[in-house]
Amino acid sequence: MINQKNKKEKGFAMIFTVLVMSLILSITMGMSNIVFKQKILSGLVRDSQIAFYQADSASECGLYQDYKMENFTKGVEITETSPNYEFVCGDKTMVFSTNPSDYNNVVPAPNNDYFVFTNPASADLTTPCFTIVFDKRDPNNLGQNVIDSRGYNVCKASIRQVERGIKISY
Repeated sequence: MINQKNKKEKGFAMIFTVLVMSLILSITMGMSNIVFKQKILSGLVRDSQIAFYQADSASECGLYQDYKMENFTKGVEITETSPNYEFVCGDKTMVFSTNPSDYNNVVPAPNNDYFVFTNPASADLTTPCFTIVFDKRDPNNLGQNVIDSRGYNVCKASIRQVERGIKISY
């Protein structure tokens, strides 16, 4: 009778071990999935913060250039040969863009009241950067000027690029 009972219970320890290991594996997989998603989210928060600070710096620099340096007066023509073709903003040299794609599908006014400054093409595309748009067209005749600054965590367009913008009307 004792022999028959032992024969029926053979393999129980193996089944119990497999069940426990499956449970531990399921918990581990779930935890690693949560950790992986949290790592991605924290990276996006960091990239978003870098892009926002770039946009903030660009807006401050744009205001300084407009108020103190008086570089962009309404109706003044700026060409590639103008002395105002570029200016230094922090550690970046901002270059007047003649590329229509930089204008976000807005055609510059005939009297040059819409200026776009970008980083030069020779800039390092793996570092943060920004663009500054000076819009002096004032379609509603309210006497308003607009500075639209866009910051990027990396200059190169990719799926990891984050863009943040600040628009100042004055």
